[in-house]
Amino acid sequence: MSLKKTFQAHARWSQLTFALVVIGFVLQVIEMIRMPSPLEPSVFMVIASILTLYFCVRVQRAFMPLFLMSTFTLLVTWRLSVLMGYSECGYFFLAAFVLKILTYLHCAIQDVRAGGDAPNDPAHHATRFEWQLLFIRLYLGFDLVPHFTEKLLAGAAVRAGDISAFISLNVPHPVFMVWLAGLCELGGAIALGCGFITRLGSIGLFVYLMIATIMGHHLSNGFIWANAGGGWEYPVLWSVLVLTFACFGAGNFSIDRYLKDRFQLPMWLKHLMGGRHY
Repeated sequence: MSLKKTFQAHARWSQLTFALVVIGFVLQVIEMIRMPSPLEPSVFMVIASILTLYFCVRVQRAFMPLFLMSTFTLLVTWRLSVLMGYSECGYFFLAAFVLKILTYLHCAIQDVRAGGDAPNDPAHHATRFEWQLLFIRLYLGFDLVPHFTEKLLAGAAVRAGDISAFISLNVPHPVFMVWLAGLCELGGAIALGCGFITRLGSIGLFVYLMIATIMGHHLSNGFIWANAGGGWEYPVLWSVLVLTFACFGAGNFSIDRYLKDRFQLPMWLKHLMGGRHY
């Protein structure tokens, strides 16, 4: 069974995810009516919820990209709900996210059993080691969602906390730098989490993380992350892991792979995606 058929066989799992997101969305609306919130985060929260529902409905048409995109938007709406104090709907979004993780793991197990350990498999199966790397990629990318959500989507009150943190670090033009940092994190989340234009995004995110490490004064705080102010152990570890995907690409479970399989892409775009040019 091809990797495509393996994914399609599990697309029905999205029906339960859809139901959980619907309940979470309804609770969001109730909370917004009961406890009015700032316009900016409310608008982005509703948009992210609607997109999640749309991607879940359409996921059987293109499982891989829509699974990744719905995970991305689900995390955004979940994070905004938590920041706005909507804990009830947050539980349903958490359950939907756990179901997505289980779906991913089930797809991985089924794919490996179907022949993913065969080298150069013409059916595009991924080996168990490739699935492990994909899991690491997803975590690294989607870990950025809470960061850019706070800086770009959560409103002025939440953003003020990041601006104050930048001021305490003597970062020049702190307001502009918070917005710039948020955009870099947004790009990194899409590039790694969704596997879209992965090589370019990974290089950009690596540069951003190294600059943040320097401007955050972590290099002068020693190696151990537990040191006062945080050493450079964790940010450099994160940066190196990110850079590996610039070398080897996003792998099979990615929007890049989906686009390569279905369209005749120019070579320059394939180079920006990274990996083998199928």
